Amino acid sequence: MNVTKPGSRTMRPGVNAMALTLAMALTLCGSACSNRATATPAVDAFFSRVEAADGTRWLEEEADGHLALLADDQTLLIARRAVGHANSDVRVHGLGLLYRLGHNDEADAAAAELLVRGDDLAGLGWGWLHSGDPTLLETRLDGIRAALVRRLPALPADRRQAAEAFLCTGKAACAEPPLE
Repeated sequence: MNVTKPGSRTMRPGVNAMALTLAMALTLCGSACSNRATATPAVDAFFSRVEAADGTRWLEEEADGHLALLADDQTLLIARRAVGHANSDVRVHGLGLLYRLGHNDEADAAAAELLVRGDDLAGLGWGWLHSGDPTLLETRLDGIRAALVRRLPALPADRRQAAEAFLCTGKAACAEPPLE
């Protein structure tokens, strides 16, 4: 056993090895080892609240108030991260943020992805229908349809089926997806 003198920095070999291993791991991993930590505290704070035990309630009741205090660039970072979140409620909320911020093409592509994943976008559709803008619902649906058509050839069979179900509304199935 190593004995240290007062004021000396000598430690036991096992402690030195553990400290060195931890330092190397932190240096090599950086933020790639964490799903949460980013360089933006506002983003981290948002997702900490969403992932807390009462996160769903907070998302529904308080998230918009929290987001209203943030700059648009921070809200955009949150929206982009949210559309890839594990929780479908968070993904749909992020999608709504993309539309609210005016990133319609990006939002249309994200909406197309969420639809083929099976996420329920009915709440957004209801909001568009009752927005006071009589053209908003069809505008949004046209954008989502166009994004689906662009992605259709690259989709695997199960996701292609979901996309075609959205594109081919009505009683008869369509042979070709509608053109942009």
